Amino acid sequence: HGMRVVALSKRGHALGLDLRAPRLLNFGDPCDLRHVVGVLKRRYPDAKLVAVGSSAGAGLLASYVQQYPADSLLDGMVCICPGYDGKRLFHTDGGVVPWPYSEMMLRSLKGVVEKNVTALQQHVDVPAVRRCSSVDQFMALVDLKLSRVETLEELYDFSNPLNGGFEQGTVPTLVINARDDPVIPETLVIMEGFKRKWKHCLLVLSEHGGHCGFLEGWSGQRWDYRVACGFLQFIAARKAGGDGMSNGYASGELDSSA
Repeated sequence: HGMRVVALSKRGHALGLDLRAPRLLNFGDPCDLRHVVGVLKRRYPDAKLVAVGSSAGAGLLASYVQQYPADSLLDGMVCICPGYDGKRLFHTDGGVVPWPYSEMMLRSLKGVVEKNVTALQQHVDVPAVRRCSSVDQFMALVDLKLSRVETLEELYDFSNPLNGGFEQGTVPTLVINARDDPVIPETLVIMEGFKRKWKHCLLVLSEHGGHCGFLEGWSGQRWDYRVACGFLQFIAARKAGGDGMSNGYASGELDSSA
C-alpha cells in the first residue's frame, strides 16, 4: 500500500526486551506512543502519519488523541474494537467481560509480570499477583502501585479510552465494532457520539466479527484491515482543509466484495 509500517510493542511485553525500570503502562497511558509519534515526525517530517490499533491498542489511540487533542501529529487513525469504558469492562459490578475471556486477559497480564519479575518484585506484591482472580484485582495490585494516582477509581478515570468521547479530537477516525463481540458488548458502543457529536469519526458496526475476528471467505482473510488501509489511504491522499468528515455510522453485515 506504499506505507512504511512501525509496530509499537507495549513496555514490558516484547520478547527479549525486559523492563529496565519498574513501570508498566496500563491501557490508557499514551506516553510511549507519544514518544514514538514524535520520533517518526522528526525523522519523516513530510510524511503522513496514520495509526491502527486493535482492542487495547485501539483504546490507547483513543486516549492519546484525547490527551493531545491539539497536537497529536496524526493525520488519521483506525480503532478496531476499542473498549470504550474500562470501568464498566472490569470494575463496575464485577465487569462485563465474561469468562473465559476475562481469564485469558488475566493470564496474559500475569505473564507480563512474570516476564519482568526482577524489575518489579521490589515494587509489586508478586505472590499476591499470582493469586489474584480478576483483571480488577490485578490493576489494584500492579497498575495502581506503579501509577501516580492514589485510588483505583482515579486510575480507571485516567485509563478510560473514551473518557469524554472524541469531542476533543480532530483526527479523522474510523471505528470498527461487531454486534456479536463477546468482550466489548454492543451496549458499550456509544452510538449517540457517532450520530450527533463526533464529527471526525465514522463507525462501522457489523453483525458478525466477534472480538477482532473480522474474517471473510474460505481463506479467512480479515476485511477490517483492508477497510482500514483504504480509509487511511483516502485520508493521506486528500488535500488539507475542511472541517473533517461528516459524522455517522454504518451498521449491518458488510458485503465481502465492498
